[in-house]
Amino acid sequence: MSTPGWSGVGVLQIAHRLNEQCIAALAEAAASQTAAMDSNPLAGLSSILAQLEIQARRRAARCPVLLVDLNFGRADWWARVAQGEPSSGTSLLPGGVLPVEVARELLRDVLIEAWSAARSLPLAVSLVFGMAPAVCARIAALNISAIDRIVLAHASELRPRWFDNLNFWQTLLEASIAADEERLADLHLYSLQLLAGHLIPQRHEIFSTIHGTSLS
Repeated sequence: MSTPGWSGVGVLQIAHRLNEQCIAALAEAAASQTAAMDSNPLAGLSSILAQLEIQARRRAARCPVLLVDLNFGRADWWARVAQGEPSSGTSLLPGGVLPVEVARELLRDVLIEAWSAARSLPLAVSLVFGMAPAVCARIAALNISAIDRIVLAHASELRPRWFDNLNFWQTLLEASIAADEERLADLHLYSLQLLAGHLIPQRHEIFSTIHGTSLS
């Protein structure tokens, strides 16, 4: 089933809204000094996060890539989780970055939006949400019950994308607070470079998605 009105621009706008939710949640956790920040690799930026006002959050959210991640590059992980099997290995984080209820709400919104858009624009979702094409297909094939199950079981594993790249996050936050549009434009290009580095190993799969064939 296709969703009327979806476009590549629409997918990007959805990513911006989800980014704003993510950044607002991180900022609020930093400002309130919640326990969740203790296990956040971005905790060193908590003083900057706490300075983010609404307009700065919106500027940061304009990044052309979804800024949250749940193993979206790992087709093997999603193959297990989509079937209701336990994920293997330990989480990259010792605990939740965000309070669990906040993480669940954000993750459900991400998965519902990806599920809706991937049915008509899988390539746009793959690129903007930073998902391997196989992961995008898995999510598109879920039903609401399966999405709710994944949210309950795995919200604590939701994390900021590139959470170990403090330079990216510090520059993004500082440029957003300063309303430095030139610096933000550079960050947007950098985020696309980071995403391209993630997607290049999967270029054969993306080519097949576009052209219905394989590269030799």
